[in-house]
Amino acid sequence: MRAKASLVAAAAVFGLGSAAMAMPAVVTADLALRAGPGPAHPIIATIDRNGIVELEGCIDAGMWCKVSWNGVTGWTYAAYLGQQTRERIVVIPEARRTIQVPTVVYQEQRAATVSQTAPATVQTYITTNKIEPIFVEGEPVVGATLPSSVVVREVPQYQYRYAVVNGRTVLVEPGTNRIVYVYR
Repeated sequence: MRAKASLVAAAAVFGLGSAAMAMPAVVTADLALRAGPGPAHPIIATIDRNGIVELEGCIDAGMWCKVSWNGVTGWTYAAYLGQQTRERIVVIPEARRTIQVPTVVYQEQRAATVSQTAPATVQTYITTNKIEPIFVEGEPVVGATLPSSVVVREVPQYQYRYAVVNGRTVLVEPGTNRIVYVYR
């Protein structure tokens, strides 16, 4: 397992719930750990598929859960978290009532905005040079590595390549196929 923790100048107060009530959960795909509940929040770490997190709780009537992984606390999408049963892994949204996942509340304080964008010329190139999307298991997140079989396209006079993964355009580090940016 590897944590891709980044220093994020964001101050978020995580909701109610305590580590004493936390329960283990398995991550079913490479998964972004975010500073808040939702894809607009910055990624603070990447959790590897089959990683075990401490599930502190989920937002009532929502799909985001507060978890701790390798000493980092943040938010993940519930559909990629599961509980191991005798027969299989049951994803949290299916098992939420039977395993009594605690409810947490998220309260956001003023946070500095984190802005990472490629130069406008790169975005223009990617937009005008459409490529076929590829589909892989898991969410395309910063720090995840694409399989070596994935063909990534060059961007002229730019350090990264690009691909369209599961409907998201991503910038990829040549040679490693590591995702360095996800367009939202």
